[in-house]
Amino acid sequence: MSKPASLAIGEAATSAAGALADPAAAAARYLQQLNTLILARHVTLLMIEAQKHRGASLAVLAGNREFMPRVVQSQQVIRRYLAVIDHLNRHSGKLIADAHMRTLKRDWLALIEHWQTDPAMTNFEFHNHFIDSMIKHIWQLVGDARLARARVESGGAAMPGMSKLVLNITLKLMPELLENIARLRGLATHVCSLGHSDTEFDSRFVSLIHALNMNKEKMRIVCRALQHDTLRAVPSLPEILLHDHKLDQLQQTVTRNISGAASIQLNSKELFDFASDIIDSYSQVIHDGISFFRRRIERELGGV
Repeated sequence: MSKPASLAIGEAATSAAGALADPAAAAARYLQQLNTLILARHVTLLMIEAQKHRGASLAVLAGNREFMPRVVQSQQVIRRYLAVIDHLNRHSGKLIADAHMRTLKRDWLALIEHWQTDPAMTNFEFHNHFIDSMIKHIWQLVGDARLARARVESGGAAMPGMSKLVLNITLKLMPELLENIARLRGLATHVCSLGHSDTEFDSRFVSLIHALNMNKEKMRIVCRALQHDTLRAVPSLPEILLHDHKLDQLQQTVTRNISGAASIQLNSKELFDFASDIIDSYSQVIHDGISFFRRRIERELGGV
């Protein structure tokens, strides 16, 4: 059975000298970690596309056919990502268990089978379940690969705890934050397409706004613990922290103009695209985190 991420993170770092003493073991560990990062990147791309599908399909369920081409395109992209992930997984030692891959594919087929006749909230929850499983897979993958053991230097000194912090913020906290932004985008797009809100949606908006505020506070706490050199190694991270006013604007728009509104005049396409720009910016932190660990494992393979 795979070790939980928390246990893997807590293990002591392997020294560079040890890696050089056993090059075969170092190479095997490098390949496992590299395959893990490649899979994590593609699962992230699948997650982001599934989030787009949720928002677009919710708009269609509200009667907005303008989003139908986006639904069709997302379904094609998701099928391709699932096939690519399945292929990568089978050729990398099945880092994702067969049972989990089967469940992922089965859940997707179940989600799209009758989506056009499902109630909006059923569609929303099916997508949530599907995407939550991907977030868990990302964290399980990087935990099993023991990426938190990678050594990080700051100002020439080894900072063994930094890897854990970078891993936590880029591959755990950020996917969770992205999902809450995407959920808000999906529900807000649906309600804007309807032209009005109701108590069920209003309660969801309140919960999501609260969750987003908690997500942002967690991010700030972890970022304050990162060394300056490490922040520079994940270049998109300080950028979004300095320019998160767009996310604040989205939250304010939902609170003031959508939640509780008997008549909504906002353009659903413009809202969807505005939220998508935020998600695209924030998702770069995940990709930067993956690149960060790829550089680290390559340096460790060379004993640097």
